[in-house]
Amino acid sequence: MTNATQNHLWHRLWRYAPVVLWVSVILLLGSNQGSMSETSRFIRPILHYLFPNSPADTIDLIHGYIRKFAHLFEYGVLAVLTARALAGSSIETLKKYAYPTALLLVLLVASTDEIRQSYEPARTSSPYDVLIDLAGGAVALLVYFAISTSIRRRRERSVLAN
Repeated sequence: MTNATQNHLWHRLWRYAPVVLWVSVILLLGSNQGSMSETSRFIRPILHYLFPNSPADTIDLIHGYIRKFAHLFEYGVLAVLTARALAGSSIETLKKYAYPTALLLVLLVASTDEIRQSYEPARTSSPYDVLIDLAGGAVALLVYFAISTSIRRRRERSVLAN
C-alpha cells in the first residue's frame, strides 16, 4: 500500500468514524438503557434539587421535555457530522448532496430506532419522535450551513484583501 493510499484511507476514516460512533450512541440511547426509568435515576435528583417544591407531575413533565430536547440535540449532531463527512468526500455527488443525504440518514436512523423501540418493553415508539429527530437534524443543518457560509465568505474576503 502506498503512502497516498494510506493517507486517503486515514482521511476517510477520520471523516466517517464520528458518524458511525454517533449512530452507535443514538442506538444505545434508544435501547432500554435510555428509557425514562433509566434516565430518571440522574435527571430526577437534579430536577428535585433545582425545583424542590415542585409536584411529581411537574418533575415528570420537565423530564419529558428534557428527553425530547435530547432527541433534537442527538439527531442535530448526527446531521452535522454526516454533512461534514460527506462535504469532504472525493465523490462529487456526495459533496453536492451532502445536506439532503445527511437529512436522509437522520430519517433512516430515527425510523430504525423507533421501530426497534416498538419491540422493547421499557420503551415506547412514536412517529412523532421521528419528526422531532428530523426537525433537530434540519435545524442543525441550517445553523451549520449558515456558519460554514459565513466562515467561507470571511476567508474569501481575507484572500482578496491580501
